[in-house]
Amino acid sequence: MLDALYTAASGMLAQQTNMDVIGNNLANANTGGYRSSAARFSDQFSATLRYASAPGTGFGGVNPMQVGGGVRLADIARSFQQGALRTTGRPLDVALQGQGFFALSNGARTVYTRVGTFGLDGASNLVDQRTGFNVLDAGANLVVTADVPGLGDKDLEVTFHDNVLTVSGERKAPAPEGYAVHRRERPELQFARSVALPVKIDVEKTSATVKDGVLTITLAKAPEVRPRQIAVRASS
Repeated sequence: MLDALYTAASGMLAQQTNMDVIGNNLANANTGGYRSSAARFSDQFSATLRYASAPGTGFGGVNPMQVGGGVRLADIARSFQQGALRTTGRPLDVALQGQGFFALSNGARTVYTRVGTFGLDGASNLVDQRTGFNVLDAGANLVVTADVPGLGDKDLEVTFHDNVLTVSGERKAPAPEGYAVHRRERPELQFARSVALPVKIDVEKTSATVKDGVLTITLAKAPEVRPRQIAVRASS
């Protein structure tokens, strides 16, 4: 009787932990970069009441007889599936689509995160707003992409001034000569978007291309901010 009570109690305790994990997931439903968790269970050791026996002449073998001891929490697994992306309205809020992490450093240690809530410090360095750690970047270029459906190279303008990148465009839909337009599938539009860049840019080596409705801007970092590899020589 006592064994049955302990076995049932193990199930209630395990389920309580499962509810705690679910509650924590719900509480962080609006937390940027949060990775949801799931509780996983396994059975306890079983008590053997009768051992197995091999078959013999004129009789067959028998299987072991065991009674389980309940359930236990085996693991709380973190999910790394892609979450939903949302627009925040802040130009320095970024998100990762697919695998990977942002690398942050305070000079003494490096940490990794999926949360892209960044800002600029007094020296115009890109930093994590939660910790103040610098955002690391080992590449020589910054790449900015934008969806510009229906626009070509003649409709777009990319400018750079005071370390601010501005993309503007205009889609015109003139009526063919001799015709009157009653309805437009794609109305005329104008737009302009600006973003402050976290590092100095070498404008002479910057390029922009548009293909299949996607504008790609490759911004070459200025020589003084590019990562450099220092040669190591053997000391004599």
